[in-house]
Formats: sequence, structure tokens, C-alpha cells
Amino acid sequence: QTTVAIPAAKLWSLDQPNLYMVRTTVSTVDGKVVTLVDEVKLQTGIRTIGKEKQNILFNGAPVTLRGVTWTEDSPDHGGALSYEQMEKDIALIKNLGANTVRFAFHPPHPFLLQLCDQYGLLAIEEIPLYEVPADILTGENYRTLAENYTREMIRRDRNHPSLIAWGLGDGFEATNTRTAAVIEQLHGVVKSMDKRLTYFIAMSPENTPASSIVDIAGVRLSNPDVKEFKALLARWKQSHPAQPVIVGRYGKAIETGNRNGYSDPMSQEAQARYLFQRYDALKESAIAGGFVWGFADWRGDRPMLSVKSENPDIYSYGIVEYNREKKVAYDVVRSMFLGEKIAALPIG
Repeated sequence: QTTVAIPAAKLWSLDQPNLYMVRTTVSTVDGKVVTLVDEVKLQTGIRTIGKEKQNILFNGAPVTLRGVTWTEDSPDHGGALSYEQMEKDIALIKNLGANTVRFAFHPPHPFLLQLCDQYGLLAIEEIPLYEVPADILTGENYRTLAENYTREMIRRDRNHPSLIAWGLGDGFEATNTRTAAVIEQLHGVVKSMDKRLTYFIAMSPENTPASSIVDIAGVRLSNPDVKEFKALLARWKQSHPAQPVIVGRYGKAIETGNRNGYSDPMSQEAQARYLFQRYDALKESAIAGGFVWGFADWRGDRPMLSVKSENPDIYSYGIVEYNREKKVAYDVVRSMFLGEKIAALPIG
């Protein structure tokens, strides 16, 4: 291990994502002849991340995560997006006024993290532990696979300054004490390799031993009305007094092309109103942040039966459509993230 001093170093930040190129070489010396054997170049940045009580600290100051979830899918390329499409997505997210991207359910393509480094966007990513039954999750072979996946994710991505937290799962049986033991094991793996924060997304704000183990207590709230949303959020925050609290996702699926006004719950206007009301509740609760579900529509592996659609395989939660055409919600989310006045939505 080598320590390198950088005189007058500039911090990596959201407004000024200063990056440094680190070049490492291995050479042989024979008299006065120096022969290069190998060379590695790495672009990285300098910043600090930590927590204090219920605050996430970025470069020593509290930061509230204004985020969106991003799903790796597009009409032309499926899950194998082109570099051009990836950059267009990140540029749209930056323009949105978001400061964080949640790469949900599995680590993203490495180029996306490079883009976050360059554009000044925070990122969180997680291993693919999604709604795994406790009997499977706690099996010895599965735990070994999860631990190996965690190690590989950290080794690959730990040099990105934009990356602030490692996710250890979403939506499985968090009330189960055996599940908590798995989260504790994975949390220990992370801390043995890296100083970043850890998080876990619980399915509901019930008794969740697993959420008390990680650094950030995440929860997902499945479409309650605004009053209930606030009550559940307050309960979750109260039950985690020593941890930053985030909402892992909040969103609403709609009928593509429906512009009937927000009196129609399946309209684009209803989706925009839903997101604004929940974001207002997040600000009022003063938690560490939340993530709009999600950036763009995506194709699922089973049809959506709760929403009428010409293509039921498309999950219409995005604030932009599958082809990246902006919905009404995009401009509303941009205004709320930037603290601007939101234009009145038609009731229909």
C-alpha cells in the first residue's frame, strides 16, 4: 500500500466533479535501461462520505438524496444499451435536478458509473438480492454466492468517487432473524473491503432486524394515500433514530398516452401529482432522501395486469416513456427537485 500526497487537491463534488488520472507502472531496470512491463491508468476523485445520526455526510456536510431509479433497458438495444444511449440517460437525469441515481437490483455497466463521475451525480448500487425467500437466501450455497457477488462488485467499482453506498438487497423477508444474519454477514464483507455506507430496502415499515444492521435504513412504501404515506414514514424514521432513512422507491404506473387529467388515476397528470405529493411528504419528514420509481419505462418478464396497455409487458412507472419521450411527470419532478414553482395540473 502506498500513500500519495496531492498538493492543493480539489474535491470531487456535484457542482465541480474534479477528477484525477492515477497512472501506475511496473518496470524493470537493467543498468540505465528502464523497460516498461505493465501500466494501469485509473480515473478517480477525492471526496468523503459518512453519516452522523440521521444525516448522510458528503464532503463533511449533510446531503439529501434527490434520486431516481434507473433500469437497464431500451427499445433498440434491450439491456445492452449503447454508450450513446447511456450518456443521454445520465444527461437527462442531471438536467432533471436529481443528485443521485439508484442502480437497482444489480450493478450497472461500468460506463454508467464513469458518467456519474463526470457529470457530478451520486450513485448507489446493489447486488441482485430481490424478494428472495428466506429458505433460499439462508442456504449455505446461496450465502456463498451472495458474498462472492458482493466482493466482485466492490473490487470492480470501489474507485468511483460518485459511488457512495452498497446495497445488500431489496424486498425480502426482513422480519426474519435468519435473513438478518445474512445481511450482517454481507455488511461485514463490505466493511472489510471499503469504507462506504451500506443500505437495505425493506418491503414495509414493520419490525425489520435487518435494517438496523446496515448504515442506511431504506424502505419502500407501496402506494398508500398521502396521509398514510406520511404516517408510515414517521414511524420508520422514529424506529431508526441513529440511522439515515431513505425511501428506496416511490412511484405510480399509468396508461401510456393517457392525458385525461389527474381525476383519472391512470393519467400522466395523476402520476405527476402523485410524485409531487410524496416528494412534499419526504421534505416535510426531513429524512435523508428518496428515489422516484423510476426514470424510464422498461420491459418486464411478466405482463402488468393492473394497467390497461397495448403492450402489457412494458412497466409504465417511468417519468419518461420507453422511447425516452418525456411524460408530464418529468417537468414536474424537475421543478420539485430544483425548488421551482410547479405549473397547475389539469383535473380533467
